[in-house]
Amino acid sequence: MLASIVKVKRLDADANATLPIGTLVHGILVVSGTLTATASLALHDAATVTGDPKIEIGTNTADATNYEKYAGIFLPYPLKFYVSVSANISGTGAVAYIYYS
Repeated sequence: MLASIVKVKRLDADANATLPIGTLVHGILVVSGTLTATASLALHDAATVTGDPKIEIGTNTADATNYEKYAGIFLPYPLKFYVSVSANISGTGAVAYIYYS
């Protein structure tokens, strides 16, 4: 069995059709630019950010006034996107990383 090479895509704003048809997503990470608001990342299997996301993550509150710095998930099996990967990022200064092949 051939091992796939996993690449990383860095995004700091919403992106339509950021990755091509047939992309396999192995994991996602969102990093907050500020600790005073939540940061989230939603990936859609569509040419634009529309409809329900296929996968979504976000930071939680760390205490009464602050939020976690990052949230991430690495999947046991890659998640295939049949149309395209479009990303919706929210949060002041948030940066997202998509691990894919």
